[in-house]
Amino acid sequence: EGVPASSRQACRDMCSATEGCEAIVYGHHRCYGKKDVRTSKCQIPEGWVTEMLMLPFGTCTLIGDPHILSFDNPNGHHGAILQLVAGDYWLMKNPSLQIQARFGYSSRFPAAASSVGLAVGGDLIQGHKLQVLYTGTARGH
Repeated sequence: EGVPASSRQACRDMCSATEGCEAIVYGHHRCYGKKDVRTSKCQIPEGWVTEMLMLPFGTCTLIGDPHILSFDNPNGHHGAILQLVAGDYWLMKNPSLQIQARFGYSSRFPAAASSVGLAVGGDLIQGHKLQVLYTGTARGH
């Protein structure tokens, strides 16, 4: 149903004053507060605005040879990112969390790189580092 709001700022203010409110949907002078938001990509009709007031929970998917579904495209509606050149690439880089993926060539995919490693670090994991590398029969990166 939403509540009446004279402006987007008024909607923001109501959300900020409400415990657990993480985002707003505002349009046609109606305000909807949202909680437990799991992605920053929302499908909304024209004339409406979705705005995150807190960082959302989201997903980023890295699949095999490699197809990457980014945080702002978790369902792949805009196509996957294809990374076919070997190397180390940032998937996420901020002080809280850093994630790098390594793509390399293999006997199965000698002309197009595939996922062969992942590294995670940052304040979110208390400064620790996690590295996962594929060490199978492929020649890797």
